[in-house]
Amino acid sequence: VRKVSDDLFGGAGLALTAGVVETPSFLFALELMNTTHMMSLQPAALIQKYVDRGLLSRIPVELPDRMPSYGLITRLGEPPTPSAQAFIDVLRDTAGVVPDALGE
Repeated sequence: VRKVSDDLFGGAGLALTAGVVETPSFLFALELMNTTHMMSLQPAALIQKYVDRGLLSRIPVELPDRMPSYGLITRLGEPPTPSAQAFIDVLRDTAGVVPDALGE
């Protein structure tokens, strides 16, 4: 999501400000938006009730049809736990990625 927001600003010819905050917490982002002049890139379904109540405003922007690629990071020389491996398998299956294509 950070890459998408950087590309949106760059594509509009705008420089990024110095106060960039990355957080997975919508509640933290909401607090920042309510107490500062910050903006946040959030899923429409998540913020719609806040927009409907007049607590947030949407800024219409064109987003890419496809998000940038993501990667998986594991500890070198340490196999993932069975539950972590199951999650990795679900992610790869959903993304249509074959492990052999990743050099494994």
